[in-house]
Amino acid sequence: MISIEVKDMTCGHCEATLRKVIAAVDASAAVKVDLSARRLQIESDEDPVQFLDAVRAAGYSPAAVGTVTANAGEAKEKRGCCCR
Repeated sequence: MISIEVKDMTCGHCEATLRKVIAAVDASAAVKVDLSARRLQIESDEDPVQFLDAVRAAGYSPAAVGTVTANAGEAKEKRGCCCR
């Protein structure tokens, strides 16, 4: 299980966007979203860093919970959701 905290995930639009970027990395990944805790839980055999990079590329600020390295490929530009 890969657990990623996304503090700037604030609404259903953010959730939908992040589900799409996770699916782009692994279409068969099982994703649980806890919007109130601002956390993604991903069940996948893919490299966890790929998910962090994908979330970051979508304009969000992910932080790995656990053993994943969270600083791979820092985003240069912040985009993100329409409500931030």
